[in-house]
Amino acid sequence: RPGRAIAPRVAAFSSTSNNPFGKNAQSAEPMHPGLKFGLGVTGACGAAVAAYYAYRAAVRPEIHPMLTTNVIPEVSDKIFEQTDNMLVFFFDDKEDLERRKLLLQRTHDRLKKISGLGRVSTWHSFQDGLNAKLSERAGTTEDNSKPIHAMAYKGLRKTSFSFYDADLHPDVQEAMIKFYEPVFEEPFEEWEDHHAQYAQIISGAQFVEEVYKKAGEPNIMLLQMYEDTCFMCFLMRPFINSMSRLFFEEGVPVTIRRMNIDKNDFPPKCPVSRGTPTFVAYYNEYKVRKFEEFKPKDVLERISKDVFIPPRTMKVLHGLVEEVNIRFQLFTQYVMWVVELNKLQAMLVDPVKGHDESDADFNMVVQELMVADMQRRDEVASNIRYLRQEVDEAETDLLYCAAQLAEQVLAQEKKLAGKA
Repeated sequence: RPGRAIAPRVAAFSSTSNNPFGKNAQSAEPMHPGLKFGLGVTGACGAAVAAYYAYRAAVRPEIHPMLTTNVIPEVSDKIFEQTDNMLVFFFDDKEDLERRKLLLQRTHDRLKKISGLGRVSTWHSFQDGLNAKLSERAGTTEDNSKPIHAMAYKGLRKTSFSFYDADLHPDVQEAMIKFYEPVFEEPFEEWEDHHAQYAQIISGAQFVEEVYKKAGEPNIMLLQMYEDTCFMCFLMRPFINSMSRLFFEEGVPVTIRRMNIDKNDFPPKCPVSRGTPTFVAYYNEYKVRKFEEFKPKDVLERISKDVFIPPRTMKVLHGLVEEVNIRFQLFTQYVMWVVELNKLQAMLVDPVKGHDESDADFNMVVQELMVADMQRRDEVASNIRYLRQEVDEAETDLLYCAAQLAEQVLAQEKKLAGKA
């Protein structure tokens, strides 16, 4: 545990007092002259710096003693990938930041005093033209009246705020406090029957009890963070259930839980993930590791480095990885049949206008079928059987609509021939 290694050192200094530098502390060896001189110089320098800042604050009270960019650093991709509860102020360029750093500093200081925003970290970034567009939209184009625009991030949620002055309107304060309150789904009940062996879905409110507290070697808790609209999450969903069941049956000490981060903010003890699927292994309360791997085969190989998986089980799982490709092919075929079916149905309703296929139509069908599939509780084999049935039914419906359309066209031609 962290802290054990330093405990003996603390005890050595506190045998007669809890404060090793208090009145009752035991006397130690005389201080080395060089160390005494160094401490004296350091103290003198510190006093000089403090006096300088006090003087500058008295002469130029509007200038903060620290550079704004030190107090509110520039955000990077790496920081954004690892940080939650962020407020990022946007500027066109460094000159724009320099012109408005006083308002930025005052706004930052005011935010830090608001109860409920204590854990929010502030950053700045540059996006050329963004502030000009937002200010023009708000009707404030003069430099001295331009607000500072910021984007707030909590989990995968985000919203924008504009700050016209450092006083912060009560409505803005209330909106910010409400935005940073955690959002979780309602707790899920444990699945019954054979579904209990699958990867259980949890809400953020259940995370600590269902994942963090249940981790303890040799039992590893593996959390998959996913979204309903993530294609890789969708594609591997039944594989995760098959893997979970096989682990349960073979006594492999890995328990899988799934959490939808599109509907749940990141709970305490859960690392930030800006992309899905993301797998996080909890070995115990001190050892947590976020996997770089996210594809079915890679995740399986990564798990096998931490625990022993019987060779026969690995063989079965590798076979299921190959069947994920079959699932992809069937789903693609299913989507194409549904898209064509929609076109024919539109033509049956209005033969003249018809229906022009667009990327938006195709994407809408993909999204609808993905979201529906994500609600299912099945494994790879049963899901492949289900998709084959859906493909056959869609093909039958398509042929029926084609026949109906042909009859409609023939009837229209006969009608036109009769008039001739």
